[in-house]
Amino acid sequence: FTIVVKYNVHFSGLVDVEVTLNKGLVAPLEIQRFGLLTELPVEFSEVEFYGRGSNEKMENLSDLKDHTTLGYYKSKVSDLHENYIMPQDNTNLLDTKYLKIKGEKYALTIYGKPTFSFSIHDYTQDNLDKAKHIEDLQRGKTVSLSIDGFMRGTGTNTCGEDTLPKYKVLTNKPLHFSFSFVGSEE
Repeated sequence: FTIVVKYNVHFSGLVDVEVTLNKGLVAPLEIQRFGLLTELPVEFSEVEFYGRGSNEKMENLSDLKDHTTLGYYKSKVSDLHENYIMPQDNTNLLDTKYLKIKGEKYALTIYGKPTFSFSIHDYTQDNLDKAKHIEDLQRGKTVSLSIDGFMRGTGTNTCGEDTLPKYKVLTNKPLHFSFSFVGSEE
């Protein structure tokens, strides 16, 4: 694949980001997600967002979101974690229009164009990928943030049904999403 990330930095400090995955030379593939992953200082420990969530279980995916509603939510990063026995990707939050991640002194605000999904953890993606059990997850010195334009639905066909075709992310055509972000003092 060819992935193109364009940044447009405004005088105000706002940064527009456009991300495109172009078709590769191989046959179209199905991918789990398409987005950007970054790590922030551990001080960024609180989030507020306008998107899909609930007061009970916030996690949602494209085919598993009817239990959530669009609204304004606040949480600590550590409280968003879904404590699965075998650690796996978790706490995806869809249809997000606005996300603010706050620390004691600084904040990062992200705006969807029109929306994005995100997940945020107080451990790294590498730690999550390597962990075999809950106790293998180590709270880190960074906060891991994933901003996704495309996310596959539930089901892998390994111990149940596969994801319905309309919830699969295929690379048979370019995938494109965009968002803006700005840093600020709190």
